Amino acid sequence: MYARILKVFFVGLILCFLVLNNSEANYKTQDFSFNVFRTIRTQIVMPYFPGAELLGLSVADMPSFKEGLKLFLDMVENLDLGIDDINSLGDILDELYQEGYLNDTQANNAAAMFEMANAYTSGIRRDQVTIGEEFNQIFSILRFSEIKSLVGKLKLALDEYYSNNEIDLREKQQVMDNLDKVGQMAALWVSGPISTKPMLEALRGGKTGIMAVNAQITASIPGNMLEAKKQDAAIMFEYAMSESNLEGGYTGQYAKDCVDAVRYYAFLLGFDNYYGIHADHTTVSNDTYEAVDYALRHNQAQLRAAEHYKDKAGFTSIAEDPSSLVAVSENSQLAVLNNMSLADFMSVPQIGEVIAQRLISHGEFKELKELTQIEDLNEVRINNLLDYIESEILVEILNNMSYEDLKTIPRISDKLADMIVKKRELLGVFDSLNQVNSIEGMDDIVEIKGIKEDRTVFEYFKAYLDLKRVIVLNHLLSLSIPDDLGRENEVGHIGRADPFTGAAFMTTPLEAVVLLEGLRREFYPELIEEMEKHGIDLELARPIYPDLLAINNGTVHGNVYVDGKLVPTSVNIQRTKEVADVIRPLGTEIAQHGVTGTPFDTLKNYLAGFILKANVGTQWRNIVLQQMPEDLFKDMLEWTILNKGKPSNFNGVSLETTVSNMKKLTKEEILNDEIYAPFISKNIKYSIKVFKEQLDSLGEEKLLRIINTTQAVSAQYLDAFNATGSMWSIVESLGWNWHRP
Repeated sequence: MYARILKVFFVGLILCFLVLNNSEANYKTQDFSFNVFRTIRTQIVMPYFPGAELLGLSVADMPSFKEGLKLFLDMVENLDLGIDDINSLGDILDELYQEGYLNDTQANNAAAMFEMANAYTSGIRRDQVTIGEEFNQIFSILRFSEIKSLVGKLKLALDEYYSNNEIDLREKQQVMDNLDKVGQMAALWVSGPISTKPMLEALRGGKTGIMAVNAQITASIPGNMLEAKKQDAAIMFEYAMSESNLEGGYTGQYAKDCVDAVRYYAFLLGFDNYYGIHADHTTVSNDTYEAVDYALRHNQAQLRAAEHYKDKAGFTSIAEDPSSLVAVSENSQLAVLNNMSLADFMSVPQIGEVIAQRLISHGEFKELKELTQIEDLNEVRINNLLDYIESEILVEILNNMSYEDLKTIPRISDKLADMIVKKRELLGVFDSLNQVNSIEGMDDIVEIKGIKEDRTVFEYFKAYLDLKRVIVLNHLLSLSIPDDLGRENEVGHIGRADPFTGAAFMTTPLEAVVLLEGLRREFYPELIEEMEKHGIDLELARPIYPDLLAINNGTVHGNVYVDGKLVPTSVNIQRTKEVADVIRPLGTEIAQHGVTGTPFDTLKNYLAGFILKANVGTQWRNIVLQQMPEDLFKDMLEWTILNKGKPSNFNGVSLETTVSNMKKLTKEEILNDEIYAPFISKNIKYSIKVFKEQLDSLGEEKLLRIINTTQAVSAQYLDAFNATGSMWSIVESLGWNWHRP
């Protein structure tokens, strides 16, 4: 068994050596990935895995992801050295140094490797150590490529030492075996993820962005690692809640599976660049106890996803997303609209009795856009009506807030909170926000750095009422995330659009500030109530300082089709800059969602400097679809049509007939068809879980084509994010002793 583990270790170490020592010319060839992985097969797989029984296939083939992962996890599970064992081995090597079998450099590097193995065993991440200081001190941090060479040199020294001293062969073998394990631990540690917090802190405020690779399919990982390694670029790998929730999401991956996949490829490729594993969109779409509890349990599963690596923080940053729970949503607006009386309609400016009667006669409104069907209800009158509805929604929230609630709102003084309560007591209840706006102090100007237009206390107060539950739940979910991990929050539901114009309801700078300032409170009544409800220790209550803020700046997730044709996604650059200008003084940067389809020149020439992290997901899935076997592609599409399709998606043709028609086309024809392509882009992701076994077992040729194409596209994204060399900024920030080659 141990020999088998050792062989897996050498696969990773030798591959790292090959990657690092490939010529610059080879890196520039289109077939770089083919060359590297074919070298693995011919020079590594065959010598170190001579038996087909170890791979489950002919040695002429490269292990699939599934087979390679199993060998890797077998190795990890058998690393059973404790700190005492590691230290004992260190004492032996110290003796070798004292007797002249090791030179100073070898002894120093050996001490560093043993400290790295101790850090792995103790569950200390790379970003948690400090060079040369007492707390979590580490003497030096070796790069992955240095470990293989060092282990070989130490073995030669041990062999000579034991030969000269005639030590028992059994003792010698045990020491050699333990040395291999120490090397494996050190290699696992230095190829493990780090917290995204120091990555973000080192790069904030500049023009560099970090690409977050949304690896829905495992084959998307290695090509991105190879290119990040080539460019010395920091990178993240991320998984959304919908993809890897407590039931495995639509990709069939649990939190542990995600961490295993990334760490396996990092070890296999000798990938010791700085990278994080990010949990995107911990979503709460329904404001219920059950939905919030599920999100809390989901976060904990992600934090515990790497216990067998000793490092308990499997994911190294987490994004909380209750952004859709704004008070003024289409559903809440419809609820008010459908309960309005004739008198209510007539109280709205410019809506007289005739139009009010038409609104009553319409019956139940199921969508707000139905308002445009009412005769003489023009845009001005619709906006007046929506203002009335918004006031009704927010006033109800306000009437249920106590003095204690009000005085904890940022920018609302105790005096103003007292005046609001007294005015409400005088009136009985507030009937409209106009009654609040008339209170002394509400028209005072709010000074917010970065906002050019004047904003009043009343405008701030109104935005807070709308975002109150978004703030509370962002705060509640964030409490369970350790402060040394990366933190992302969200305001402005991505992809939400105006039902009348189709234009995006983009996040405003004021909304961004209200959310961030709201999170900076330590205690407030509603937070304490939620903590008690969910059994969260009140001692955990503290201010929250997000590293990243996801906003709606006009983009959407995935591909965008107009009349069946793929079109570039739209990002409002001016709004992005406006939000960046107001959140940077608060220590937060923008996370850009939905980058697939955004032109590279837009990213590089216009968004660089305003965003610090950008998610790329659909792009990688598109590559896998293009390169996978045609029969697998058609099987996935057939499942998707029958399980996610409707005849209306296919011009009224039945699903069975659609499947029959689809099978007559080639994969290329399907991917370019004006009907199939938009349907595939939106829905085929739901088949990933069903076909995960096949996707994880792709043969060498298809896997290599995916890797090669992914790497080529990754190069374009890293260039667009100005990410080349970004790793070295983090090296300098953390004070590590690595040197540029």
